[in-house]
Amino acid sequence: MAEASLAVRTASRGWIRALPHHFKRANTLRFKPAVIAAMLAVTTAALAPTATADSNLQLLIKQRTALQAQVSKLGADQSGALQKLIDVQDRLANLRGQVARNQSDLATLESRRTSLEAGIAAARTHITAQQHALGLLVRQQYKSRAQTSADQVLFGSSNFSDAVNRIVAARAVSDREHLLLSELRTVESSLVSETADLTQREAEIGRLQGELAARKASLQTAAADYHAQINALSASSTDLLAQINSLNAQILALTRPPAGNYTQSQQQIIAIIRTAAARYNQDGDRLVRVAKCESGLNPRAQSSSGASGLFQFMPGTFYGNGGHDIWDPTDQSNIAAKMFSQGRSGDWSCQ
Repeated sequence: MAEASLAVRTASRGWIRALPHHFKRANTLRFKPAVIAAMLAVTTAALAPTATADSNLQLLIKQRTALQAQVSKLGADQSGALQKLIDVQDRLANLRGQVARNQSDLATLESRRTSLEAGIAAARTHITAQQHALGLLVRQQYKSRAQTSADQVLFGSSNFSDAVNRIVAARAVSDREHLLLSELRTVESSLVSETADLTQREAEIGRLQGELAARKASLQTAAADYHAQINALSASSTDLLAQINSLNAQILALTRPPAGNYTQSQQQIIAIIRTAAARYNQDGDRLVRVAKCESGLNPRAQSSSGASGLFQFMPGTFYGNGGHDIWDPTDQSNIAAKMFSQGRSGDWSCQ
C-alpha cells in the first residue's frame, strides 16, 4: 500500500508539473496537490477491479487446468486398474472352467472305479460258479475227483477204450480248470492295473485341484485389491470433479464480455471458422451453421446460463479443453473444431 501511495504521489506531481502555468496557481482554481492526488487515486481504484478480476480469472483457469490434468491421470489409472480387474476376472472364469472339468473327470473316474470293482466281483463270482459246476461234473462222472490218477483210471476201466476216454475227460477237466484260473488271473490283473491307473489319475487331478484352488485364492485377492483401487480412484475423481465444478462456478461469475463492439465482420468470422475446420479436417459449412445457430456469429454473445462466445461454450468446458480466451473467435473456433474431430459434436444442440 505504501508503494502504491508513493507511486500515486509521484504521478500526481509529474502531472501537475505538466499543467499550463495558470492551472498551477492554487488561488485561481483552488486545486491543491493533495486534492489532485486524491482524484488520481479514485481513478486508479476504479480501474483496479477489472485488473483484479482478470488476474483472478487467469488464476482460476490455471487451477482448473491443473485439476483437469489430475482427473485425466486418475481416469487413466482407473482404466488401467479396471482392465487388470477384467483380466483377473477372465482368469478366474477360466479357472472355474478347469475346476468344473476336473470335477467332471473325477466323477467319471469314480464311476469307472465302481464299474471296475463290480467287474472284478462279477468275474470272481463267475469263476467260482464255473469251478463249482466243473466239480459237480467230475464227481458225477468219476464219483470223486481223487480218482483221476492214471493207475486208478487204468484199473478202474472196463477196457482200454474206456480208459482212454476217461484219461481224455480228466485232461479236459484239468485244462478247463487251468483255463478258468488263467482267465481269472488275466481279468484280475487287468482290472487291478486299470484301478491303479485310475488311482494315479485321481491323485493327479486332486493335485491340480489344489493348485487351482491356490491360484483362485490369489486371483480373488488381486481382484479385491483392484476393486479397492478403483473405488479409491473413483472417490478421488469425485472429489476433484467437485472442486472443478466449484471453479467452473467461480470462472463463470468472472466471465463477462469485453467492453465495446467486436471488430471482425461476419465474413471474417466465417473465414475464421472455416480455417479452424480445415485445420481439424472438419466440415466448415457445418461448423458455420452451428455457430450461426448458437450465437448468430456474435463472438461476444452470452446467455443467461453463462454460455459464452461464438460457439456458446460454458467457461469450464472451454478452458477444460485447452481454450485461452473465450471471447476470441479464433480460439473458440479451434476448440469447437477440435471437439468435433473427437466425435463430440453432440455436445451442441444446434447441428
